[in-house]
Amino acid sequence: MKHYRLRAEECRAIAEDYLDADARRVMLKVAADYEQMAKTADQLDSDIAELAALASVAPRHRKAN
Repeated sequence: MKHYRLRAEECRAIAEDYLDADARRVMLKVAADYEQMAKTADQLDSDIAELAALASVAPRHRKAN
């Protein structure tokens, strides 16, 4: 998702300005976590679209009377 990727970019930009290696490492980890959230959100969107497509072509079963 675009939101998470933008946040990751912001974190990487902030990390570049840090002089302290530990602080830089933490910000880069936060950026990586945002990237992972974006990938997960993309996968969920893809899975939902696939399920919706399957549901629209799947035969509907009627209850026996």
